[in-house]
Amino acid sequence: VVIERSFQGDSRDFTLGFGARDTRVFLTTASKNIASPALENDDFSSSSVDLSFSARVVPAGSQAVYAFSASLSRAWRGGDALANTYALSGTRSWVHDGRQQRSVRLGYTRQNRLDSDSLSASIWSLSGTISRPVETGSLAIDAALIRTESDSALVANIAVTAGVGYAYGSEVLGVLPTLRARLTHRDYDELALSFTDIRRDWEVELGLEVAVPDLSVLGFIPTVGVSVERNMSSVAAYSTEQVGLRFGYRSSF
Repeated sequence: VVIERSFQGDSRDFTLGFGARDTRVFLTTASKNIASPALENDDFSSSSVDLSFSARVVPAGSQAVYAFSASLSRAWRGGDALANTYALSGTRSWVHDGRQQRSVRLGYTRQNRLDSDSLSASIWSLSGTISRPVETGSLAIDAALIRTESDSALVANIAVTAGVGYAYGSEVLGVLPTLRARLTHRDYDELALSFTDIRRDWEVELGLEVAVPDLSVLGFIPTVGVSVERNMSSVAAYSTEQVGLRFGYRSSF
């Protein structure tokens, strides 16, 4: 739901949102048998619902855009309530020729774990994005510093992440492709009792998304995305590889 109003030349719009997500995990036979009792698919499956509110303000005659958002969500894992999450953020963007080219965002998230209070966390983040048109499309670069505070050594960490994305401005074989890459480093605060080394992670993610303009419906075009993610950790149990497939729609105007 979007509400738009103008006040003395200022442009303001307000958005109310609701979302739901369900994730299903299918373990191999070997994975199921690594623990006793044997693991089941539902042990790792999860779902969540969220409610959000956001406001966007563009002062009259200004190239600045101010955005504020708040959300709350509840998550379940294995059929049991897992966490309640509350988030706030503020963003200041600069636009040129009607296009956002730079932005800075400050965010705060509080996650209350319902299965184990010691795993609850407060997360502060500072991030920035630069987007520029290039000859054949658009190039975007972003970076973030994220501080996670928690009573648990399994959770408390500081992370630095940087990403780059390139969106083609014209069709390639009938689709509009977007390429993305991201590198993240996480440094955990303390040695957890169950580890022999302090956990340090390097995570690499590569992604490709394609939009199909010929299938546009009411100004929205379908998208298909695939991503490959690898996490290399000093604690072997957290070294993982994931492949993701995503379907959605995006605005074509």
